[in-house]
Amino acid sequence: MNGSVCGYVVHSVEGTPIRRATVRVLRGPGTRSTTRTVTSDQGAFSLCDLAEGKWFLSATSPEGHSRRASVHVFKNALSELTIEIGQTSDDLAEPKMKTGSVKGRVIDQANSQPIPDVAITVKRSAGPAPDISALTNHDGRFQLDDLPAGECVLKALAPDGATSEITLQVIADTFIKALIKLDDIDHSDLPEID
Repeated sequence: MNGSVCGYVVHSVEGTPIRRATVRVLRGPGTRSTTRTVTSDQGAFSLCDLAEGKWFLSATSPEGHSRRASVHVFKNALSELTIEIGQTSDDLAEPKMKTGSVKGRVIDQANSQPIPDVAITVKRSAGPAPDISALTNHDGRFQLDDLPAGECVLKALAPDGATSEITLQVIADTFIKALIKLDDIDHSDLPEID
């Protein structure tokens, strides 16, 4: 099953919602039937049935000011996104902040087995980070994109409540590898791994 994106389009200075802004799908890892939508009076929008992966969207205000944004979509999950549009049209310019990505894996410290369904969130970063969490797959793997370059702290939360944090250095335009080890895992709920 595919995932969905919901969010808001707001003025970058006032933070007020922009009604009747057009949100378009520019590109992504698959095709979809609906490629655009219009925001509500509260500036809200939603896009459903998106394949897992990184999607690029654009939002255009009724006055013609635009902003591009990207979001990572996960299977059976809802990703949230706020797109801020400034007072000058930047006509889909890329964000100025340098960003990188993290590819990682979560394992049990006791037996090195992968742990699925662990929520990975950004606890602290060098700048504004995507307000979403990644969920590890059956092999304990996850990916986070568009993280500001610089020091970043990721937090892992297992289904049984076990937590761990890792500090790493995000490098612009680069994939950083991360290994997170969790201890005190309740093994009764974990699937058998061959």
